[in-house]
Amino acid sequence: MLTFSSICASFVSSEGFEKKECGSDAEAKEYASSMDYDSKTYPVVYFMSDTTGEKAYEEFYVSRESYTCSASNHLVYWSRQFVTQ
Repeated sequence: MLTFSSICASFVSSEGFEKKECGSDAEAKEYASSMDYDSKTYPVVYFMSDTTGEKAYEEFYVSRESYTCSASNHLVYWSRQFVTQ
């Protein structure tokens, strides 16, 4: 599973920016308000998150989907197809 910080780093990089880590929202906003329009840096803020009780992953499907899940050790395989009626 990927961390939010690694997803953020990959996204910022894929958009052609270099991340500027800030210690707070206020710092990031201050930095953003003073940076040039064509700047290649992008302010980001990482903070601790309490996700106690939340699921490790989300599952999304629609009523017309047929899906099968099988697990072996730590590998999960999903197969899905749309059901036509």
